Amino acid sequence: MQFTPPEEEPRSIEPVSFDFDAAVKCLQSLIRCKTVSYYDHTLEDDAEFEKLVGLLPELYPHVFEACTLTRLDDRALLFKWPGREPGNPSVLMAHYDVVPVDESLWEHDPFGAEVIDGVLWGRGALDTKVTFNGAMFSVNILIGRGFVPKHDVYLAFSGCEEISGPGAAHIVDWFIEQGLTPEMVLDEGSSVRAASSASPRRV
Repeated sequence: MQFTPPEEEPRSIEPVSFDFDAAVKCLQSLIRCKTVSYYDHTLEDDAEFEKLVGLLPELYPHVFEACTLTRLDDRALLFKWPGREPGNPSVLMAHYDVVPVDESLWEHDPFGAEVIDGVLWGRGALDTKVTFNGAMFSVNILIGRGFVPKHDVYLAFSGCEEISGPGAAHIVDWFIEQGLTPEMVLDEGSSVRAASSASPRRV
């Protein structure tokens, strides 16, 4: 809270063209899966986690055409997007589990993924199925356009982050076993409004 970022010169941003409505629909599909983590694992619904994983080839078909998926213990998912040449890889991270919710306190179904007045309601809309979808959807688009990264890119997703589960640790162990040192890791950040006109998203 006491950190003040340094002033930066304004930079031009290259416009990006993508299907916004399709991206929202993919996120809605993820939110509708009740991937709720509990410290008491008997309360978890494994079928909902498998439902989400089973949707991925349909939502992001190009990812499954070009990338290999390694499933590790504790619901860890690791996609490898091969690059053009050897070099240290980049890693994009997110988690697809969510915390429990008292549905009586919500104005709308927390797993309904409804868009009401420009606001997407749903558990995980910020934390962090939106990040999961952002990584998968963008890579899906780039692969579809024929783009190949210079070095390998890994998409690393945990299914037990909300309970400090070991899924991410298994991914780290896998990297160590493979002798890989990432050049960059992009993980979950705080909520940021990109512009003053941006609509809020419910968590």
